[in-house]
Amino acid sequence: MKPSILAVVIGMTVSATAIAEDHFRSHDAHVHGEVEVNIAQDGQELLVEVTAPGADVVGFEHAPQTPEQVAALEKATALLNQPSKLFAFEGADCTLEYKSVTHTLGEDDHEGHDHDKHDHHDHEGHDHDKHDHHDHEGHDHDKHDHDDHEGHDHDKHDHHDHEGHDHDKHDHDDHEGHEGHDHDKHDHHDHEGHDHDKHDNDDHEGHDHDHAAGGHGEFTIEYHYQCSNVAKLDTVETQWFSNFANTESITVNLLTDRAQTQQKLTPSNTSFRF
Repeated sequence: MKPSILAVVIGMTVSATAIAEDHFRSHDAHVHGEVEVNIAQDGQELLVEVTAPGADVVGFEHAPQTPEQVAALEKATALLNQPSKLFAFEGADCTLEYKSVTHTLGEDDHEGHDHDKHDHHDHEGHDHDKHDHHDHEGHDHDKHDHDDHEGHDHDKHDHHDHEGHDHDKHDHDDHEGHEGHDHDKHDHHDHEGHDHDKHDNDDHEGHDHDHAAGGHGEFTIEYHYQCSNVAKLDTVETQWFSNFANTESITVNLLTDRAQTQQKLTPSNTSFRF
């Protein structure tokens, strides 16, 4: 039964898009104040799918961050699980058989851009310690002291090169070259290129900002009805506006055995006829 309904929804979406391409919004580009309702009828089955911005339902679009926001989310979820308080299908004697309420207020997006993942993945890829040890091994302080001294014989440097290439100068040149190349270049250049703070700030700001300051979290609600007399389904009345005052309009995409249309509902026009 469920695959049949899903097939109807797919057909409805394609048809509704062809009817009103300019008004049929994708989930990734929702507009605050605008809710979308898809209604599909297949035989005695009726499927209602609602897509609503988080701002319309709870007033925010990120994971709840205060006790008040947690309470608002719980209250809204409880209400959305009572479709009889939101929609009335008159005359068809419809019985609710299935319902689903999901949202993307931070949790799903959080997993896609996980804080821990950025902290560990990015830092492992460009690890602070790795730069310190790996790069210093590549231009190791001790290696300069020993390799250079071994390559040019310690005793020879002490007696021959001391006069031509002052030991202090050699040490300072090597150490200055080492410090200039290693500490400055690797600590500043590499760490600026793959900076610990930069990853924390850029990545976290890039993904946290959406959660903390607006994001695009939304609700998806499904109601599946079995109607004993769907042919008598004449009018659908919604109480959505009285429960969610932030919604300014509802776009209804309707597909039945008799009709294929799109209608707009507002707080002053809360019902439509099939």
